[in-house]
Amino acid sequence: MANSPSSPSPVIRDVIAARVSRRNMLKGGLASGALIAGGSFVGSLFAGETHAAAAQSTLGFPELKRVYDKTHAAAEGYETTIVARWGDPLAAGLAEFDGNKVAADEQEKRFGYNCDYIAFMPLPKGEVNSDHGLLCVNNEYISPNVMFPGMTEDDAGKAMTREQVDLGLAAMGHSIVEVMLKDGKWQTIENSPLNRRITANTEMTVSGPAAGHALMRTSADATGLKVLGTSYNCSGGVTPWGTVLTCEEGVSDLFGGDPKKAPTADILDRYGFDGSDVYGRGRFHDRFNIDKEPNETNRFDWVVEINPYDPQSKPVKRTALGRMSHEASTVVRNKDGRIVVYMGDDDYFEYMYRFVSAKPYDAANPASGKDLLDDGVLSVARFDADGSMTWLPLVHGRGKLTAENGFADQAEVLLKTRLVADALGATPMDRPEDIETNPVTGRVYAVMTKNKKRDESKVNPANTRPENLWGHIVELIPPGRRG
Repeated sequence: MANSPSSPSPVIRDVIAARVSRRNMLKGGLASGALIAGGSFVGSLFAGETHAAAAQSTLGFPELKRVYDKTHAAAEGYETTIVARWGDPLAAGLAEFDGNKVAADEQEKRFGYNCDYIAFMPLPKGEVNSDHGLLCVNNEYISPNVMFPGMTEDDAGKAMTREQVDLGLAAMGHSIVEVMLKDGKWQTIENSPLNRRITANTEMTVSGPAAGHALMRTSADATGLKVLGTSYNCSGGVTPWGTVLTCEEGVSDLFGGDPKKAPTADILDRYGFDGSDVYGRGRFHDRFNIDKEPNETNRFDWVVEINPYDPQSKPVKRTALGRMSHEASTVVRNKDGRIVVYMGDDDYFEYMYRFVSAKPYDAANPASGKDLLDDGVLSVARFDADGSMTWLPLVHGRGKLTAENGFADQAEVLLKTRLVADALGATPMDRPEDIETNPVTGRVYAVMTKNKKRDESKVNPANTRPENLWGHIVELIPPGRRG
């Protein structure tokens, strides 16, 4: 088995080649619904060398140069059209947008900043191949150095005024805008009653095992059942019953104060809180100051479910899906009707997760999807050297998940998802990001972003390259099928 020039350890492409040539993929269980505890996997690498398959590409245009430019790049014969941009009105009667004068209350009615995940929800609901629908877009973060003259990335947290901080709160979150294809181009419906902004100020409900728990309560919410807002919304997913899942991807740098002095210092440390307050929220809003509201931190880093078809509905933070730096939430309906959600914790040496609902979804009765994500089993992945993998359930009372080990109940198991995965011996991954399934073969593909921090002493069966700068894909094979 060949080694890389800089390491005595085999590189992943050679591990793959050897495993495939010997045809020793183990039979295991990871179907499209992934309900079997075991499974088989194989890694895949797509960086570093030219493959013959590239010559067989079906793309009919030359690859574009990878450059930063002020204009949208498009291949010859193609064009780009801006559908929505920061500040575009989502309600009638708004003045022409001026990025130098926009106020926070007005931003609540305008398209948000910095887009990430996009879901197209057809109108009418359930339509196929529609040219009319709702564009649901995550507005992950803001760029103060671009929004505010004279601001730099480094000084924003300390230099932003109250007005600028509040504008930032209103510019992040999620935007819903009605769109229609007219004369070959997509256009927004400016005064649609379905247009909506969900921001860091939007009231949401908390559901699932952690709802109402003492660690979820604050001075503003003694019930632990209501949360204001969402932030750092990265990727997401769509449910069979027509809702959108938007994922909170780590909010550790949005809080000020000293996390080491907090009563939950161990949790804060494991989730990366350092009091950096990069957008200055803690200077003006007590809920973002750990010294004043340490439990507010526990009310973020969840998956949020939104009903885009009902502008009066409140978003719901689904705590049964665990608390982590969620990158995506890929939803699959298993053969027995139960719902499976695949998730990655997108940080260095974090883990892959899978949630399986306790009850099935009845496609003939979409209402059966309501609160379906509140009851089920969350599991974390462990990969072994023999090519198998196992889903380890995060269930209170099993194994190490007891009060004696710091997990008082199921709510704490989910609030401390990362600590639980540590205790169970899950496999640390190279920043697990998107996870997708093949509906025909049932295979599951987990994309690792990269991990420059992994050295030779920390390689494992699913992450075999030290200083992994380009990422890789892990393929999970269903039971009874061979590679």
